[in-house]
Amino acid sequence: MKRQLLSGEKMIRQEERNEIARELHDSVGHRLTALLMQLEAARVQTTDEKTKEKIQEFKTLAQKSLKDTRKAVYAMKSDERSGIQAIIQLIKKLEAESHLAINFIVQSGILNMRLTNEQSATMYRGIQESLTNMMRHSETKKATIEFSLLGNRIVQFKVSHAMTQKRVIKEGFGLSNMRNRLEELGGSLEVLQTDKAFTVIGKFPLERVE
Repeated sequence: MKRQLLSGEKMIRQEERNEIARELHDSVGHRLTALLMQLEAARVQTTDEKTKEKIQEFKTLAQKSLKDTRKAVYAMKSDERSGIQAIIQLIKKLEAESHLAINFIVQSGILNMRLTNEQSATMYRGIQESLTNMMRHSETKKATIEFSLLGNRIVQFKVSHAMTQKRVIKEGFGLSNMRNRLEELGGSLEVLQTDKAFTVIGKFPLERVE
């Protein structure tokens, strides 16, 4: 009975830690992410070098704060699993806070899939980076995000937005980091461009490929 009581108390404490972690991620972490997107858009648009330097200082501070928040979240959370619905809710909050217009397409079967924390974080950050690139390099704030399940074992997310003209694709830190994180999951990243649209496609298997 004593062991059962201790186990129950431990479970309750972990649930409390998970709830605090979710609150940190959904509120503080999300607002910092939205702030970074807005700062980057402002930095690209300004032509004054001193203003750019000051914005970069603000970005660095926000990035450090976001990193610390994520460390706290991961330290507090257990190995719980989440799904696409949770990611969609996070993106919707980001959409509202960043004044974006996002059209979601969810293919049959994908909502029932459970993802690890690492998979969920990689997908969310990949989508967030794609939206940041959209704000940085295009004149639109409208995007389409599609989630699909390929062959019942490959999860795919696709982020696309309109382009008024073709641009030379240079894989900077954001895209490179996204590619590395997907490859660590046994997945891949693909960047496509046409005369009218720019598309980022990420995919990974439900189970890690060793």
